[in-house]
Amino acid sequence: METTRRHADGSLPPPPDAGFTPPRMDAGSPPTDAGPPPAADAGTDTGPPLVLDAGTEPCREGALMTCMTACATIGLRTCAGGTFGACAPPDETCDDVDENCNGSVDEGLTRGCTSACGAGTESCSRGAWAGCTAPAPRTEECNRIDDDCDGRVDDGQQAVAFDPVPMSELTAAHPACVGVGSTLDVCLTSAKRWCNARASCFVGGAGLLQAIPTTARVVCFGPDTTEVRATFAEVSAAAAISVTVANIGNRVAEAAVNRFCRSRGYGAGVGPVEHSDTEMWVDCLPASVGVSTDVATPTLNGLGCDPLGAPDGIECAAAADNHCRGLGFVAGYGPVEWNETMSAVVCIANP
Repeated sequence: METTRRHADGSLPPPPDAGFTPPRMDAGSPPTDAGPPPAADAGTDTGPPLVLDAGTEPCREGALMTCMTACATIGLRTCAGGTFGACAPPDETCDDVDENCNGSVDEGLTRGCTSACGAGTESCSRGAWAGCTAPAPRTEECNRIDDDCDGRVDDGQQAVAFDPVPMSELTAAHPACVGVGSTLDVCLTSAKRWCNARASCFVGGAGLLQAIPTTARVVCFGPDTTEVRATFAEVSAAAAISVTVANIGNRVAEAAVNRFCRSRGYGAGVGPVEHSDTEMWVDCLPASVGVSTDVATPTLNGLGCDPLGAPDGIECAAAADNHCRGLGFVAGYGPVEWNETMSAVVCIANP
């Protein structure tokens, strides 16, 4: 018979495994096996990952790992054959730093550049782009080219006054123009031809605006002016003034030309600058260049002009020029209309 051993105080010792509580099992929920972890979704793999831990070798082909280059820039190592290769330096950029570790700074760096006149290239030097080869704007010249690249050809060359012009040059352009006392038509032709020979953008001209025996003042018209060929009959009909061989060389014909150009929508007209016995060529000026301007006849009188008695004289040409210049214009031509109280001159601007 088994005898139970008691403690000295008479108590019984604890049963085996006393104090251990086994886990409670829920009979309705048997344990489940979660299974292995889910596989990666192949559809989300977009290529070689950026690998930062070289200890993960062998690496996946094409994977990249950042590295420090010999010149303390951040480069890349590329996985090939399961192993990361040497640290490749980055490409050079324009920042005054030798990124590619070849001992040179910003070498061989170029990029496209532009100016108002076109395209070119520029180079990097010490962290800055410079030396653009695009054509630079130039001072506008009378050459039918947009030299300053502002979208306008020969701007500032639409009405250019020249003073003094040697009378010998004007006579060379038309031998009949020998200075003060020559008929108006031959000196208009002389001025026009002189202007045409001076610069390629000039299409016409007017003179003599003022003159002394050895020199004269001439204004040349740029490409905004239109040279119009017309018959005497066409000009006469538009102007309501009869133009004939007898008056082609005086202010009557010039008045008719001004009216003819204005009837066509121009601001004013100068001419004839060339003519035969039946046809003429006239310079029709846009309103931005030529404006037919009223002036009181007494005002012209005060400037030394008697339009009623001697409209063809150089005194009246000078009075018209001086009046317009006093108003801020480049030049003046005329008179092209006159009576006892009111006259008109053509004031010429250079827009």
